Amino acid sequence: MKTKSITTLSLALLIGLASSCKKTFLDAKPSSDILSPTSLSEIKSLLDATERINLTGALSQIASDEYNII
Repeated sequence: MKTKSITTLSLALLIGLASSCKKTFLDAKPSSDILSPTSLSEIKSLLDATERINLTGALSQIASDEYNII
């Protein structure tokens, strides 16, 4: 009886996980405020914003993705 319920639960979980994956999920932007740089001048202006990046020491650490949230 116990193995039957574990098998049923595992099967239901597998079906739920398999049906929840859609390829369009990653294509959708969470907000219309998010823009991607399209030209070289936009990318250069992002890289030249040293006063904003160097405002505090933590901003460069956050941008570099070298931290763990526990």
